[in-house]
Amino acid sequence: MPIDVEQENPMEQLLCYKTLPIWHKDTVPDAFKQQHNTQPGTWAQLNIRQGQLTFELLTESGEVSESHQFDVTRQPPMIAPQQWHRIASTSDDIECQLSFSVHLRSITSKNSTT
Repeated sequence: MPIDVEQENPMEQLLCYKTLPIWHKDTVPDAFKQQHNTQPGTWAQLNIRQGQLTFELLTESGEVSESHQFDVTRQPPMIAPQQWHRIASTSDDIECQLSFSVHLRSITSKNSTT
């Protein structure tokens, strides 16, 4: 049975449902370099395996609200559902991988209605 979100850390209840291939400087999709967000209920986690990147949180109108440098020792936090963001730049040796997760409660809610 899933843990109640109000009582425990909600990050512990996330289930990864998709992991994309490893990206390098020339294979990071252009869409991820532009303003975008995740689907409702979907959390994203970018894992940097080598190199560094500049990651920006954006307002809905595309203005930069925060800019951060991340690398192997300083990994990005999880990206909340519908948070506008983009990869602003990467080092030449970047190696990173993106995964998507959902809350277990959303899965159990869907299963209980079917």
